[in-house]
Amino acid sequence: MEVQKKAVSPPCALFIFLYATYPLKDHQRGYRLRCDTDWLGFPQAQNSDSIRSHIIRIQIVVAYCDGDLEEVWTTIRKLEQQSDTYTYVIREVYLYAKCSTALTLVKAPPHVRVLHLSNVGRCDHTYLHHIVSTLYRDESSKSSDVVLFLKDSNTVHQPGYDTVPVDAMLQRAATKEVAFACGLMPGSLGKYRALSSWHDAKILLEFKKSRYRNVASMHEMRDKAAFKGDFHNMKEWLEKTTRISTPRDGDIIQVCYGGVFATSVYSIRRWEHSMWVRLKHSLERGDNIEESHFMERTWAYLLSPSPSAATTRALIQMSRGIIERYSRGLLGTLYGCASEDGM
Repeated sequence: MEVQKKAVSPPCALFIFLYATYPLKDHQRGYRLRCDTDWLGFPQAQNSDSIRSHIIRIQIVVAYCDGDLEEVWTTIRKLEQQSDTYTYVIREVYLYAKCSTALTLVKAPPHVRVLHLSNVGRCDHTYLHHIVSTLYRDESSKSSDVVLFLKDSNTVHQPGYDTVPVDAMLQRAATKEVAFACGLMPGSLGKYRALSSWHDAKILLEFKKSRYRNVASMHEMRDKAAFKGDFHNMKEWLEKTTRISTPRDGDIIQVCYGGVFATSVYSIRRWEHSMWVRLKHSLERGDNIEESHFMERTWAYLLSPSPSAATTRALIQMSRGIIERYSRGLLGTLYGCASEDGM
């Protein structure tokens, strides 16, 4: 949705310039929205009252196939070296091995639990399996606990995105008002400058894929499952699988690409267990399937707070456009944030 430019008189041009560059205010939250925080899907600087506790209890879930686990172990070791501000208490580490029954844990922390799963549904199925089979049954988990979902590789496959430090993710996920953090932060891609984590819901839900060209042929030969599912698009899959109200026209929702994120136990358990079961089952027909791409684009919608009407209006006004055609997987993405000094 390119912004249409019209000729204006000098006074009107001055007004439009001031309006576009002045930070827009979310009146319910009482602060001005910024391009370097709100636009990217995370809050402005948290104070001590925003964080539930400076002791952050963590459960780590790792989806493992054949990557280098040293990256995961390094992440865990860094968290165990306490910072001056936060104490990270790692309660358990669940490593789900999906591609091999023979697994040697070299340099693994002592509290790692190894479980084996069928190789279906990519990392998204792994996370859903953990939610369904473990998280709802773990009576020792507190609502404020943070669950960190990781893959066995930190390779960024999404063009125009950069990784977010794990400690920053955990602190955002431990924030009352947010309780979710993505492992990738939007940047720019070609002509689409200043990408946002926010997406136009109507356009996003039209998303569909007929093939995942990078790895489709290899995986389809292995598990014999066709990539294309039985759903017309993401909207039909979401409606039939979650059975919850889907976003309306005019809504914006966050998308977390990359399969790495952190969230609170409360954010997961606020949904019915049966919904997570249906989502898990929808990813079990094969390894490289369209439904996994739908699920990737659904995590942040389910686990992060919905923006207020005022925030929605402000973020749309800050945008210079929306990616309306499929472009490297970014369908529906808002881009071109316009705010004070680009902040």
